Amino acid sequence: MKVERFLATVILAVFFMAGNCFAMKFSQPIEIGRIFHTPSSGIIIRKADAISGNSNRTFQDEKTYDKFTARWGDEVNGIYCHWDKYPPNFGGRNEFFPVQMMVDASIQQIKNNENMPLYMVVITGSDIRNIIFYLIGKQQDGKWVKYFDTQTIKQNYPLTRMGYLNEKFSVRDDTIIIAYGQIQNMNQTSIGEFRFKWDEAAQWFSVEQVKYSESQVAASQAQSYVAQGENLYKSGKHREALEKYNQAINLNPNLADAYISRSVVLYVDSRTIGTPADQVKAMNDINRALELNPNSARAYRWRAYMNKWKTPSSALADINRAIKLDTQYLDAYETRAQIYEEMKKYSLAIADYTFILENPNFKNSYMQHYDFDMMGDWEWYSDWEQRTAALYNKRGTAYYNNGERDNAIDDFERALKLSPNNMWIGRVFQGNVQQEIANKKKRSY
Repeated sequence: MKVERFLATVILAVFFMAGNCFAMKFSQPIEIGRIFHTPSSGIIIRKADAISGNSNRTFQDEKTYDKFTARWGDEVNGIYCHWDKYPPNFGGRNEFFPVQMMVDASIQQIKNNENMPLYMVVITGSDIRNIIFYLIGKQQDGKWVKYFDTQTIKQNYPLTRMGYLNEKFSVRDDTIIIAYGQIQNMNQTSIGEFRFKWDEAAQWFSVEQVKYSESQVAASQAQSYVAQGENLYKSGKHREALEKYNQAINLNPNLADAYISRSVVLYVDSRTIGTPADQVKAMNDINRALELNPNSARAYRWRAYMNKWKTPSSALADINRAIKLDTQYLDAYETRAQIYEEMKKYSLAIADYTFILENPNFKNSYMQHYDFDMMGDWEWYSDWEQRTAALYNKRGTAYYNNGERDNAIDDFERALKLSPNNMWIGRVFQGNVQQEIANKKKRSY
């Protein structure tokens, strides 16, 4: 019995030590703030929990500053930016570190299971080669430190065939990963990555440079073609975008995003300059994307969008899968609302439109989502006020079809305040929406 107890104690101790050795686990980064440097106007600060300083003017709905101290997070563990003169200083309440500021600073939080305050400040300029990362955190003794900045890393680890650091970084368990690459013939291709691994014993990050294999480089180049295609599509150059997606698939036949993007172009163009056969190709592409990535909320949403008029019931099943995979996928809620309208389930459509409009992430998340450009008119949909007006108009139409006339009029009025020159608002009233609004106000007195 004593031997058994001893073995049990040893086993528990081994598991405990193993747990401590591999205890740190980072979550994916979350942007909690942003700073824009506008030489002609001052500094624009977004999402700060507290700001004190010298405000010099109002830019749209935001104040701009010459000198300020801004805080994201709570007073003790949040990150501060103190801007008195160039360069600005980032850090904790008591310790600050100078940061090279060019045009734009994104403040991102990296949460972890040890509750260590940890922030990445990503500085970007007009050129992708100017991206710099600063990792700043608070140690167990309460001291704020700068764990690394990539400007120093680049000096110590010269980038072969040098180009740039990717603006987006990722985490894997206890490691932060930043890819680097080259620019050749306007293509941005990742050729390696830096891995910053947390060392529990040292309470610091180690640095490792890893060069990609030829297949990894090809996969990165394929992703670059997809990004170029998205930009071409947004500028209305659909045929050129299609060619980029074809190039991506030729390089990497297993890239799901390329099939989704190509499906979008084929389907949208099939209704204008393409042929009915392009719709079949678009559906084949989206089905292929789901074979490659069965957990793609984006693919389910797009297939639901394509099927919403033909087979609303199957479209509803797909859109519910998309929402289950990503409960904050606001574009998916809009598509589901449209499907409910096709099925004449207007109360459910109203609920989905309301979920979007009242969501706390609406303005920041909805307009930045990865596929609202699936709609045909990029210029129109990229304007927040226009798109919000469209949502109010859609909900108003659902209210009208549900027999809730006054609620419909209220939404049409909201839409007109955001987009007063658009004649499509309140179309159900056949051009008399302004009169309906006036009549409702008279009834209210």
